[in-house]
Amino acid sequence: MRVLKRFLPWAATLALLLMALPVSAVSAADVTVSVDAPAEVIQGSDFTARVNVTEVTNLDHFQLDLTYDPDVIQIIGLEGEWGVGVTDGYIAPRVIPVDMWGFIPPGVPGTVRPLGNLGGTAGVSGAGYLCEIHFTVVGDPGETSGLTLAAGRLGDGTGTEIPVAQWLGTTVQVVTGASVSIEAPGQANEGSDFTATVNVTEVVNFDSYQFDLSYNYAVIQVIGAEGGVEGVTPGTIDSTAISDDSWGFITSGTPGTIT
Repeated sequence: MRVLKRFLPWAATLALLLMALPVSAVSAADVTVSVDAPAEVIQGSDFTARVNVTEVTNLDHFQLDLTYDPDVIQIIGLEGEWGVGVTDGYIAPRVIPVDMWGFIPPGVPGTVRPLGNLGGTAGVSGAGYLCEIHFTVVGDPGETSGLTLAAGRLGDGTGTEIPVAQWLGTTVQVVTGASVSIEAPGQANEGSDFTATVNVTEVVNFDSYQFDLSYNYAVIQVIGAEGGVEGVTPGTIDSTAISDDSWGFITSGTPGTIT
């Protein structure tokens, strides 16, 4: 009887541990870090890749490696330049500062390693993003670059690693963007009228537009009253008319820039 009494408390404790451990393991396994970037990026343009994190508890610091093709995309700015190529993350209500970043190995683009740290021992809980990485597109249309995560680590304020179930990357493809240009005569006679045509190259699913055009109003002036039908007329794409809903000077009543 005495043996049974000693065994029962131990058995009850073991049962509680067996019940509690799977809950902790599932919670840790739910954390996912992933890259969010546009599937298509325009040749010569800039874009941002955001490193997202799902619900996490007491996050204090992080480290990760992101690999890309430097012949297709390049990080903006100089290696390690603060506030340019790699910028801070955010999990409400706190900013996650990027303490430093650089290429791995140093001086060789292709893999970037940002290090972030909240400081102190009080971490932050929730979902958000660890950092943002800013790229410029240098490749040709049709080329692709992976954005692959590896060698990552999340930690809490005590230095304990926070397990991550998945590190998910993505891929971007370079596409040709539309080009907008002005066509106007190279010379115009004094006192004469002329037309400047705003051209656009091949576009898909075009719906609307807005732009500003600046000129020297001491030399040339838009015909007619501000906002009138004479000064700016509708365009066409193939046989479809592109209506001009409204126009005016960017500072009302002041010639020099129309919008």
